[in-house]
Amino acid sequence: MAAADVVLCAASTSLYHTTAKAAAQRAGARGVFNAPYRADAWRNGAMTADFFEIRRRAERLAELWRRTREVRITSPAGTDLRATVTGREPMAWLTGICRNAGEVSAFPGGEVSLPPVEGTSEGIVVWERVASDLGALEEPVRITVRGGRAVAIEGGPSALRLRAIVDSVVDADNIGEIGIGLNPAARIGDEITEAKKAFGTVHVALGDSANEYGGLVECDVHLDGLVMEPTIEFDGVAVVVAGRHVYDLAP
Repeated sequence: MAAADVVLCAASTSLYHTTAKAAAQRAGARGVFNAPYRADAWRNGAMTADFFEIRRRAERLAELWRRTREVRITSPAGTDLRATVTGREPMAWLTGICRNAGEVSAFPGGEVSLPPVEGTSEGIVVWERVASDLGALEEPVRITVRGGRAVAIEGGPSALRLRAIVDSVVDADNIGEIGIGLNPAARIGDEITEAKKAFGTVHVALGDSANEYGGLVECDVHLDGLVMEPTIEFDGVAVVVAGRHVYDLAP
C-alpha cells in the first residue's frame, strides 16, 4: 500500500488500525478503508448520504474541538465520561472525502474523532446496540474507566466476551478514541462500521490509538462501542444534546 497514490480497501476485517495503513498514510497515500464488503452496503444506508454536507459539519465540529480542553459525554443509559483532549487533532476527514495526500477515511464516511490524552479518561461508558467483535449486543455493556483504562466490564454475555478480549490483549483496556457520528443515512444494525457513523450517536473505543491516529498506545485491537442519544459538552458547553447537534449555534 505504501507505494500507492490512492487506496481502496474493501475487506471483511478492518485494516484501519494497522501498521500497513499507517505506513501508506505517512508515504502520502490517500484513500478509504473498511469499505463495505457486502453489496447491499454499497447501495443503501450510509453510502447514500451527502458526503460534502457531512464534511462541512465535520470541519465545524473539529474547529470547536481544537479549542477544547475537556470533553464530557453523558447518555440516558448511564454513560458519564470525562476526558482531556488538549493537543489532540480532531480528524475531520473521516467523511469519505480524501482530497489531500495522507488523508484516509473509514468508508462509508461520517464521523469526526480523536484519541483522548492517555490516562485522563474517567467515569462510565455504556455501550448500546452494537460493538466491534461483539456484533449486536444482548444487553448494554457498562465499562468503568479510571486513569484512562477500563477497570470493570459488566452486562451479560457480551460483557463476558469483551472482558475476555481485554484480559488477553495488552493495552486493550486503553480508552483509545471518542468519535461523533455525522451520517444521517447510516443504519444502526449488527455492523459497527456503519452504525458508528449514525448521526446523533457517539462511539468510544478501547485499544489502539496510534498508527497515525494521533495517540500513543499501540494495540492489536481497536474496539468501538456505540453510545445512543448522547449529550456532549466541550469545556462545559453542549455541542450535542440528547443526540441533537447544536454546535452550529456555538460561537
